[in-house]
Amino acid sequence: MDIKNCILVCDSAAHSGGISAVMLQQASGLRAAGIRVYVFAAFGPADPALAHAADGVVCMLAAPRRRNRLAEVWNRAAALALQQFLNGFSATDTVVHIHALSMGLSPSIALALRAEKIPYVITAHDAGWTCPTGYFYHFGKATPCVLEPLSMACLGSACDKRSYPHKLYKVAKMVTLDHVSHLKRDAAAVIVPSA
Repeated sequence: MDIKNCILVCDSAAHSGGISAVMLQQASGLRAAGIRVYVFAAFGPADPALAHAADGVVCMLAAPRRRNRLAEVWNRAAALALQQFLNGFSATDTVVHIHALSMGLSPSIALALRAEKIPYVITAHDAGWTCPTGYFYHFGKATPCVLEPLSMACLGSACDKRSYPHKLYKVAKMVTLDHVSHLKRDAAAVIVPSA
C-alpha cells in the first residue's frame, strides 16, 4: 500500500495535553515525509500548528460542550460525520490513525471505518483502552489492580476514584468498545507505547 493520506482521529483538535502533543508531532512528521495529513475531531478549535501541519481539519463542534455521557458511550452523529468525511478518500492510499475517542467521538466510529473499508491503527495512549477506570489501580485500597479487566471480579470491584456507579458507566463504555463496536479487534494494529 502506497500511503498518500493519513487521517488523524482525536476527540479534540486543540492542544490540551499528551495525546494532542503526540498527534501534533505526528502531523508535522507525516507532512515532512510527503504524506497529506487530515484531522477529524469532535471538538475544536484547531491548534494553530495544524494550519501548517495538516491539509485539512474537520471539527464536528467549534468548542467542547457540556459532557453528554450517553454520546460518550455511542455517538451516532460522530459515526455519520466521519463516514461522510471518509467518503472522499480511497482505501488504497489512505490510513486512519485513532488517538482518542472517549470524550466526544465514541466507539461508534467503527461503523464509518467498516463502511468505507479504510484501514486504521489505534495508539492506546493510556490504560483507558483496556481498564474500565483507565488506571489499573484500586483507589479504595490505594494499590495497583491485578484483576483481569471486565472479569466478574473486576465488575464487582469498587475501585473507581469517584464511585461504583461511575465505574459502571465506564464499564458500559468498555463493553461497547470491545463487544459492540469491535474497534480494537478490527484495527490493523494497536500501538501501545510502553517501556
